[in-house]
Amino acid sequence: MDIDVPSAVVSGTMKINGATVADTKDDGTLSLRTDAGDSVALGITSAGQYSARAIPGTYDLYYRSYTAGTIAPRNLGAKLRSAAVVCAGTTTLNIDIPASNITGLITVNNMVMSSTADYGALELRANQDHAAELVDQVPLGLSYKGSYSVRVVPGNYDVYYRVRAVDPPSLAPHNILAKLRCLTVP
Repeated sequence: MDIDVPSAVVSGTMKINGATVADTKDDGTLSLRTDAGDSVALGITSAGQYSARAIPGTYDLYYRSYTAGTIAPRNLGAKLRSAAVVCAGTTTLNIDIPASNITGLITVNNMVMSSTADYGALELRANQDHAAELVDQVPLGLSYKGSYSVRVVPGNYDVYYRVRAVDPPSLAPHNILAKLRCLTVP
């Protein structure tokens, strides 16, 4: 029984908000994935372009922060596109990763926490219905810092709180993963 594994080329450009990013200290990685757990690494955004071989089929396109600076989103598993088709032969798939800057205050019971011995961390989460490895997470910040400013891929997220350090007397909640609210990033 002979088995022939088909191999196709998928290639294109990689940009963030329409701009090519050449700074290796401000980039992310891109990959194609299937619901069955298959994955094809495409490359890092600072390369500006990519070319990879893949078995023809339908994939979802994902972005993961690698070394986010001021331009690259900090998402750790953002789904950018569903049903990207890789055809036999050569497929061109140009990728432009959208990014929005979000900022805000972090308080506990309407008070700014200043103690590094009594604090929690906030993060955004999306794709909760997928396998654990596909959950998108975006670290927002620590409660003792009082504010956050991060770049994220636009979309719908849930805001979660997680205790990081508690040294009595405690003001920070002891929850290990509490959903606080929903948030839409335009």
